[in-house]
Amino acid sequence: MPGVKRAAVLLWILAGCARPPSAQECDAMLDRYLGMTEPSPPPERDARIAERRASLAYLDAEKKCTATTTRAELSCAMKAPSANDWEACFDVPWAW
Repeated sequence: MPGVKRAAVLLWILAGCARPPSAQECDAMLDRYLGMTEPSPPPERDARIAERRASLAYLDAEKKCTATTTRAELSCAMKAPSANDWEACFDVPWAW
C-alpha cells in the first residue's frame, strides 16, 4: 500500500504543476513586467501602466498566459530581477 500512496501523491503533485496559471496569477506576472519596463516617475508611471493594462495587447497577453504559460515560466518570471530576465523565462518571446 505505501507504493500506491506514493504514486497518488506524485500524480497529485504533477497535476498541480500542469495546471495553467489563473487570470489573477497572469495579471500579477504581467503587471510585474509593466512595472519593470515603465521608466516614468510615479504619478505618470501609474497612469502609463493603467493605460497599457487597458490595451488589447495586454488582454491578448493575458489570454496567451492562461492558455500556454507553464508553472515553471510563471515562477521564473515572478522571480526575474529585470525585464530581460523576465523575457528569458519564456520559450516564445512576448510581443507587446
